[in-house]
Amino acid sequence: MKIGEAIRKTRQEQDATLEKIALAAGTDAANLSRIERGKQGFTPEMIEKIAKALKLPVSSLYSRVEQDSPAYRVVPAHEESAAKGSTAELFHARLDRLTPENQRLVLDFVDTLLKWQKWSQTNPRQRRRRDWIQRG
Repeated sequence: MKIGEAIRKTRQEQDATLEKIALAAGTDAANLSRIERGKQGFTPEMIEKIAKALKLPVSSLYSRVEQDSPAYRVVPAHEESAAKGSTAELFHARLDRLTPENQRLVLDFVDTLLKWQKWSQTNPRQRRRRDWIQRG
């Protein structure tokens, strides 16, 4: 998805007309329509004005672009499991989609989780507390 598509989808979800958003953004409906269709370029200032007219931050428009992008789409485990198989394969497939920096963060988190798991299994007091919480 491109930014123009994100603008259009957001505008339509708000049941706002091209004219209403264009007027609030200080442009005309034809100009906004061309931006939404990707037929015309835009300045960062224009995107800010459009976002303000839509009553949301610019970042949420770009977030929508990323979320709808196939590279960033998070596939629910039940959908992926039929195609991929094991939990390890699912984890690896998702890990591969992250940047190297975020991959390192995930691995650090897993290491921390493993340490906590080992500690909670060997610490009788923590084990009793965990059992009590689970009985809840």
